[in-house]
Amino acid sequence: MAPASTTRWAVFIAAAFGLAWAHACGLTQFANPTKIDWMIEGDWLGHLFGWLFTRNGPWALPLAQAPDLVHPTGSSAALTDAIPILSVIGKMLSPFFGDRMQLFGAWMVLGVMGTGIAGVLVCRPWLKDLPSLALAGCLFVMNPIVSTRYGHPPFFAFWTLTALVGLCVWPVTSLQSARRVIWATLGVGAFACATNGYLAVMASVLVGASVVRVVLVERPFKLAESLGWLASGPAACLGALWAFGFVSGARSAPMSTLAIEGFGQFSADLLTFFNPTMWSRFFNTIPMGPRQYEGFAYLGFGTLVLVGARVLFLFKLRPTKKEVLVWVPLFAAALLMAAYAPSNIVTVAGKPIANFSEFYSKLGSWPSVFRSSGRFVWPLFATLTLIAALASARIQRAWLRQWVLLIGVLLQFVDFDATRHPLNKDYPAFTPFADPAWAMLKDYQHAVIHPIQIQWTCPFDHRLVARLSWEAYRQKLSINSGHVGRAPAGTDCNRHLLPSDLDEQTVYIPYFQPFLADFTNAGFVCGPIEGYAVCVSPNRQTSLLNELLQRRQGPR
Repeated sequence: MAPASTTRWAVFIAAAFGLAWAHACGLTQFANPTKIDWMIEGDWLGHLFGWLFTRNGPWALPLAQAPDLVHPTGSSAALTDAIPILSVIGKMLSPFFGDRMQLFGAWMVLGVMGTGIAGVLVCRPWLKDLPSLALAGCLFVMNPIVSTRYGHPPFFAFWTLTALVGLCVWPVTSLQSARRVIWATLGVGAFACATNGYLAVMASVLVGASVVRVVLVERPFKLAESLGWLASGPAACLGALWAFGFVSGARSAPMSTLAIEGFGQFSADLLTFFNPTMWSRFFNTIPMGPRQYEGFAYLGFGTLVLVGARVLFLFKLRPTKKEVLVWVPLFAAALLMAAYAPSNIVTVAGKPIANFSEFYSKLGSWPSVFRSSGRFVWPLFATLTLIAALASARIQRAWLRQWVLLIGVLLQFVDFDATRHPLNKDYPAFTPFADPAWAMLKDYQHAVIHPIQIQWTCPFDHRLVARLSWEAYRQKLSINSGHVGRAPAGTDCNRHLLPSDLDEQTVYIPYFQPFLADFTNAGFVCGPIEGYAVCVSPNRQTSLLNELLQRRQGPR
């Protein structure tokens, strides 16, 4: 075990290198918590308003609810990929910030640094000198998956997978150390389960592998305690999933209703560990399917070289039977998840070589709940990275061990071309609605775009939804539309409203001309605001009603 002082210095070096790496990838520009402009595009839009409406939501269990988003169904940080545990932290810090607040940028920067820190800590039992331990941390920092997942901030918690993989094989030398390993496993697993649904599944399987290894391979406990620890894994993971709104509660959806198209396309090609796509300075892109970017898992040139070195070292530095048994649960878990990653259509270089559609069809809609099956290759990726970092651990000569690691780290560094990162650009400022009439929404409870607009499901005017969501958030109204992970059950993108459906406490924006009659025929007052028709009930005397009555004769 590396001394505490050596570990601290290695953690510092890995964290500093991680900060520099995050800056090279363009992530540090997002760290300012008052800067939200960059999030008004792509999937970031869903994360941002998932968080902002969670900020307005109640303190209640499950945590991180957003009942005013896609009202009346409601949503949550869990269902908008707004990172429930981060949203809870942000909600606690809210009194110190104004309307513009986000922690996603800091989360991504810390995630890059955390991957390196986790790498140092998991290598500590085997790499005991500062140069080797620090170099291992730097290798973990240059994780191509983390470096390229900028579109999905939750996955910057990849460090949880790194930590769990390390805990699966962490040496157990006493009863106390066995308990410490399990407690650490449960803590990291619960954190992952409070972050993202995909990470939750991967982490839960790794938690099971770690506990099984300690209980059944190491066997330090008596029967009663063994049974207790075996039950603790599911309890910790399910408890976190419930507490943060993934599996139950008023704002969660039954898992069977979360299926969506794309399974069989968002998969991992069998050459994914060797395919750099556009990121390598040394190697060209290997062909893959048009949506297989979700299965991207290029190990990097340096990691591949170190894994190859470890294979060669096996001829001379063979593991003992006990060491093999320790790794069996981890490999079983990682390979099980990796087997799901190619999905029903298995490809090599983008060309199908096997079809398991008949098998998956027997599972109904469940495989489509986690349609981005390619992501499930990540635990195996993390395992191979750990093997690479420990490739030279059994070399007795310190200088040779350090040189082997240094060569791997330098190859990894030179191979990844951060200059191709699309984040290194200026983002236009977010411009909310300019017309003062929008400030009059505060006299109402709900804002409705008619018909409903849900990204990927219904016609979606990105600019309108962003601006109206911002006003609804600031003035504490609900909104019926948004960029969410799954559309509410029963969503109808073409449904007309009957007079009995209309509400006096709601501001309506009929988006398509044929739907304007739903309101004019019911006697609602409609008028133009910034190019959009806005309709309200004539039965409530409000500032907005009076403004619209004046505008019926034409725009001011």
